[in-house]
Amino acid sequence: MRFQRLRYLALAIYFVFFGAGAYFSLLFPVRVAHHVIVSVLFLFWLVQRIRKRGGLPKTPLNLLIVAFTGMWFISAIFGIDTRMSLEHIWVMLTHIILFFVIVSIIQRGYQRTLFEVVSFSAAILILLASLEVGSWLFGWGLTVNGFTSQWDILGFDALSMIPNLSLALSVSTLQAGFTAPLIMLMFGWGLSTSRRDYRIVLWGMAILLLVALLLTRSRGGLLSLLVASGVFATFRVAQHTVIKRYIAPRVILIAGFVGAALVVGGFIYISLTYAVGSSDLRRIDMYQSAIEMAQAEVITGVGVGTFGNAYRSYRNVAFADDRMATAHNLFLNTLAETGFIGAGLLIGMGGIFLWATWRNWRDSENTGHRVRIELCVATLVGLVAHSMVDVFTITAIVLVALVCVSYCITPLPQSRIAPQPQGSKWIGWLYIVLIGVYAVAFIPIDYAYSRYIQSIYSPSLDRSLEMTEQAQRFDPYLTLYELQEAYILGQIAQDERALSAYEYAVELEPTWQLGLINLGALQEQQGNIDDALESYRTAFDINPLDGGKEAAFNWARLAEASGSQDEEMILFFYTYGLTLDSQVRIPSSEYWSQTVLRREAITRFAEQMLANNNIEVAYRILWQYDRDAAMALIPETPSSAREWWVVGDYALQVNND
Repeated sequence: MRFQRLRYLALAIYFVFFGAGAYFSLLFPVRVAHHVIVSVLFLFWLVQRIRKRGGLPKTPLNLLIVAFTGMWFISAIFGIDTRMSLEHIWVMLTHIILFFVIVSIIQRGYQRTLFEVVSFSAAILILLASLEVGSWLFGWGLTVNGFTSQWDILGFDALSMIPNLSLALSVSTLQAGFTAPLIMLMFGWGLSTSRRDYRIVLWGMAILLLVALLLTRSRGGLLSLLVASGVFATFRVAQHTVIKRYIAPRVILIAGFVGAALVVGGFIYISLTYAVGSSDLRRIDMYQSAIEMAQAEVITGVGVGTFGNAYRSYRNVAFADDRMATAHNLFLNTLAETGFIGAGLLIGMGGIFLWATWRNWRDSENTGHRVRIELCVATLVGLVAHSMVDVFTITAIVLVALVCVSYCITPLPQSRIAPQPQGSKWIGWLYIVLIGVYAVAFIPIDYAYSRYIQSIYSPSLDRSLEMTEQAQRFDPYLTLYELQEAYILGQIAQDERALSAYEYAVELEPTWQLGLINLGALQEQQGNIDDALESYRTAFDINPLDGGKEAAFNWARLAEASGSQDEEMILFFYTYGLTLDSQVRIPSSEYWSQTVLRREAITRFAEQMLANNNIEVAYRILWQYDRDAAMALIPETPSSAREWWVVGDYALQVNND
């Protein structure tokens, strides 16, 4: 029994904090190791399950799970990037296997062990959060900003300046999404246990987790906890002996779920209606783009896992951020990526889950079991609420949801020695085949990516090109390698293949901004001025906020040299490029004083800085090109820090004072 507990604990720690966590996406060696470990573990478990139990556990969700699997592959085939969609499906297949593993654990009577493993994961999260806070306060050096003791510098003020906690899962929003449901599980488990010592420990952990959640400063995490707490309280109130005499439990439950829906709807409405920050405005744009994608690809969507790619063609460039990979809304993301088929299956799965959960709760004669089912339902509702403003595909958060779903729909056995239900053999063989195919496919895929990494760090361009070509041979459908080949050829002087390679690359990835800028440079070298201008302008339109400065400057430079464009437009692009660079360095090159248009661009740039109350930058710019105009900016009665800086600089530079 002790070995069983340790085995489950080791697997949970691995999936939550290491192999399937954020490091899976960030570190290539971790990804390769995870591919091997998971393939071996899952194939071994699936084979053993078929041999001993006849197949995978039978649950009310099995047919819908298989339908989802088929739909994912159909969506991938007809999507915008089949290769990337197919790779993305593998992660979701691992989540399916984990679901069946958890159901199997409950069917064998080890549900207590399962929740103990969850509590150990919560304890590790508390430990990591404590180390992160301690590193900030006392300079333990465990985090990037934790090498200096802020307590020694700021005293008690350091407590209010603790950075958003993220050490456990690398991103604060992910950590909040993982922490909020754990608070509910620790509190509810403590409520349902008969042992006072357990209750004290579990409630103490819930309090510490709440502090950790607050320190992530995630609104979505707080929404999840608020909704889950309200739903759980509704369940408890609806079964109170006194209250049931006056109000029907059904009325209380309906009121509770309506209230939860109003809270979520109100949160979204307030966030979107009164959006002032770029994140809220971008979320609105992602919602609108997801709807437009669904309208364009009604049946199968743009493809599993490719929202981020498609989003570049739909987004409002004023909020462009190339890091966005999901619609930040589970339903809209499903609708965009898998069309109305996927959205319909999602709704159907929710309905069947609620029916199976109610039946399991109704048939249970154990009060503690019923309370824990209610707890898991409330936790899931909180996760769903959070998923209306974010999308969580990371295994750590998915595992918490899988534990709750499995516990809700799986009847507890009479005892651990009671006969276990036989499984579904054909579903077992289906997933053996799928996991096996992926295990084999990842051999050339991972090898190709290792060649790509070597091409990045190789000191020789010829060697880099050789590594990239090897990557293409082993994984010919990943467009990343075509882009890398074009980039390397563009750096090799006099290589005639560079232009055609870039043209092919941007045809494959029309939103590759850097590629379009480099293509424009090659077209300019060939004397194709009109094509170069179009490439620069397209690059600017893709994302003015990231890479827009380079595209704007090159378009303005070439347009001025060719004399083929409107001067006002040239001035706009010159000034735009300078504006984005204002916080990095002051333009001091002689280039800007060589023509009338460039001098005018400098003047407009300075005027923009003045309009933004940045007299210091305006003064420093004009001091380089028009000292009379700069001296006219010196205030007689300075009041702000920037004005005093101007007065001081003039005293130093001119009066030597």
